Amino acid sequence: MPSEVTVRPIAIDYGEAAPEIGWYHEPGMHNVLRILSRTQPIPVTVRILNPLPAMDDRKALANAAREAILGALPSSRRSAHL
Repeated sequence: MPSEVTVRPIAIDYGEAAPEIGWYHEPGMHNVLRILSRTQPIPVTVRILNPLPAMDDRKALANAAREAILGALPSSRRSAHL
């Protein structure tokens, strides 16, 4: 990645609704229809994190971003994102 590119991870926290919002366990269309049929609002907290240092290794950069995001989430919800 060019050194002039800044990467800023963003942590999106759906609170207690996080397990319901994630769609890794079902087809995308099913998830969309299920979420749109909700009658309760979905709480969302967005945290824009500090920029990461420039790295040439994209896998190391992805891991650093993942670690920063996990560190920004409340500990009670970290295991849902592993």
